[in-house]
Amino acid sequence: MSVVRTDYRQELRATTNRKGLKIRAELDQGHYPTGIKISDRQLAAVPLRPHDWHGNWNYTIASTPN
Repeated sequence: MSVVRTDYRQELRATTNRKGLKIRAELDQGHYPTGIKISDRQLAAVPLRPHDWHGNWNYTIASTPN
């Protein structure tokens, strides 16, 4: 995921393509703490399911362990 800067929200909101694809963006005002340390063991326990294409970048976080 990437962060969409606030000034791009209006541009994205009005974006369409020739086929009619519309983009909707909204500001998530949730609180997400930073600086939390995660051990290698904790990270290894996250149930990631890699996708076929660039699985090291594209993956699904499974609801249950692998």
